[in-house]
Amino acid sequence: MSSRLLLPSPLLNRFREPMVLAALASIGLHGLLWVVLPLLPEPPQAQEADVQRPVELIELTPAEQSRLPDFSLPDLDLPPLTAPGSASGSATALPPLTGSTSPDFSLTPLPNQPPVGLPPLFVPPLPPPPFFSSRPPAFDISPRTTPPPSPRVSPTSSPSPTPGGRSPSASPTPTTSPTPTASPAGSQTPAPPDADASPAPPALTAEERALITLNPELANQSQSVGLATFSTWFNEQARPWLGDQTTVEIPKREVNAGYPPLACQIPLGNNVVSVVVGVLVDADGKVAADPAPALLWPSGYPIFNQEAIAVAQRQTFEAGNKRAFQVTVNFRYDQDGCAAPATAPSPAASTPTAAGG
Repeated sequence: MSSRLLLPSPLLNRFREPMVLAALASIGLHGLLWVVLPLLPEPPQAQEADVQRPVELIELTPAEQSRLPDFSLPDLDLPPLTAPGSASGSATALPPLTGSTSPDFSLTPLPNQPPVGLPPLFVPPLPPPPFFSSRPPAFDISPRTTPPPSPRVSPTSSPSPTPGGRSPSASPTPTTSPTPTASPAGSQTPAPPDADASPAPPALTAEERALITLNPELANQSQSVGLATFSTWFNEQARPWLGDQTTVEIPKREVNAGYPPLACQIPLGNNVVSVVVGVLVDADGKVAADPAPALLWPSGYPIFNQEAIAVAQRQTFEAGNKRAFQVTVNFRYDQDGCAAPATAPSPAASTPTAAGG
């Protein structure tokens, strides 16, 4: 009874794949070459006698040699050499040089030049810290109410004349007094306003409101933004204005200015508001109008920035070269000035006009 090896069906299918068949064929071919190559005969090697074969010697006859070109060098007659130190005059001496003396090629030393140095590098100072130790409270201005209109004076009606031509004792003719006269029975006259109450200040315009409104972007300005503003002003305005000056310096000046009356409505207390303005000074010591002064470190309220530029423009400096300055303008709260009562309207505008008799 014969038996045969049976492979599992999955394994048999795997051997039928192209990649497996190619790998098996490659292994079989390389194995066949490994077995057959040692059995092949070696190629014949060249013998040493075949490589070094003899060459016949050719000898030229005198007639053939005479036809060859002559490559020999002619014999040169050299003078005999003399021993060093001998006084023999047979040696050929060089003739002396004739003509003028040799020129002097020595170079004249240059004077010591001062070392040429680069202009000093200017490092702009950091701007001052913000003018508030703590952020001021936001201030919202509420619209003011206008005062009530002044009461009109109603004229007193005169009674008709009585028979007999006599006129009764009528009420006197109204005068320019603000106190209204008595009115007939049944009519009501509004009470006059209190004379002791101070009149309210006039309402603010839209432009005035904008000047005393806090700008959060300016109030919270960082040191890096201030330094960038200073660098832009220095490179675009101050450096071209100073020209070719080797030493660049931006001096500082501090000025105490009066408190703006409009700023009294800003609740800042006793804080000092500081604004830094960059100005360019001409040779006469006056602040140049073009380029105009620039805000280097503004405040949070436009009213102080506007006043600081005006104060910086009025500054005078010593005459000399063109210069650039940092002017720090300080505003300190004026309690007495801000506590003064507002100016009341003119009496002529509020006094009623009496009716003619």
